[in-house]
Amino acid sequence: MDKMKVEDLKARKEALEAILEAITMTRKYIAILPEGFSREQELELARYWGKAEICCSLSIDMERPFNEACDKAVYWASELKMTKEELVEKGLDLNSVEKNYHILLREINSITNASSKRTLKE
Repeated sequence: MDKMKVEDLKARKEALEAILEAITMTRKYIAILPEGFSREQELELARYWGKAEICCSLSIDMERPFNEACDKAVYWASELKMTKEELVEKGLDLNSVEKNYHILLREINSITNASSKRTLKE
């Protein structure tokens, strides 16, 4: 595998780690939401999604996750929230984002596995 592909694969993995962290922290926040809204925690979520956005921007072919992370960062930073229906329509609900995460993870794993098999044969 050439150096560019290795570097992009590493960037993709870092982006996926950042997305997973943002998803996890968002789910934690939503779980405690009945206890009360926290502007401070929402701004923290905006930072997690912003980090995911930056990581996605450093990799080739990560435009969709980049846009999702960007929109999620803006969503949590904003005091005006979209309805659940609007989030679903835009594909920004956590289930849709998590589904896309798993698709990308499988793609990366298949690239990594194919590369490992070629290395073993050589």
